[in-house]
Amino acid sequence: MPKGIKKRTAATVRAEMEKQVAAINDMRTALRKAKEDYENKVRQMRDDLKAKEKRLGELQIEFRQLMQALRNRLLALRDYEKQLAEKIEKAKAKKTPNVMVLVTQRQYMECFIEYWMPIRKRRPDKPLTWMNDAELDKLTALNAAINNGETVETFRRRFHDLTEQEKAAEQVIEHMIYMGERDTEKLADTRAHLDEIKAAQKDAAEKLEMIEKIMNGTYVQDMLSNVFDRKRSEIVPNGYYNANTGVRRR
Repeated sequence: MPKGIKKRTAATVRAEMEKQVAAINDMRTALRKAKEDYENKVRQMRDDLKAKEKRLGELQIEFRQLMQALRNRLLALRDYEKQLAEKIEKAKAKKTPNVMVLVTQRQYMECFIEYWMPIRKRRPDKPLTWMNDAELDKLTALNAAINNGETVETFRRRFHDLTEQEKAAEQVIEHMIYMGERDTEKLADTRAHLDEIKAAQKDAAEKLEMIEKIMNGTYVQDMLSNVFDRKRSEIVPNGYYNANTGVRRR
């Protein structure tokens, strides 16, 4: 054997072959792992694409629904304006007392459309519509009351009567306390009755103020004035204050 060449025994050859086989196995494992990773990535990309296609379909459905809802609201607005205009013309022709209420409804609606008025939802959990606006709801209720025979005078009379009832109930309570009736069931019932009268009197006062402003044609003007005051005012405890006008409101 030439000098410098090591003698290779069968054991040496076997060890080298085992190393080569191990290296080949490692390469096969690495290739199989790379293939699995690639297939997983392709599968994930396909799943993502399907999810995006599904989401896109859902968004398209939502968009079509929103567009239909918008069309419905525009149609409802047109119908509401038409019906309100017809009611106003009929009220003017018949000279019915509710004409100013109907005119006020239209004025409020025009201010709202021009974004001069803030949103006043009657049902916060429902979309804003002409049937879900607190001010229009109050005006509609007032219009119905006038159609049923209510007048400014009847509102004034009710407010006056409730004010007198409140005074009488307070005097009764003072007398009962003076006579020694304290913490009795009768006194509690009388106080509860007084609370009911106060609540009714407050409601009557608000309605009277409302109908007086409407009949004087200043209801919407006052609302706009309050809105503009708030925009130019500083928020203070229990309300806001306008330094330019000196107006403080709650």
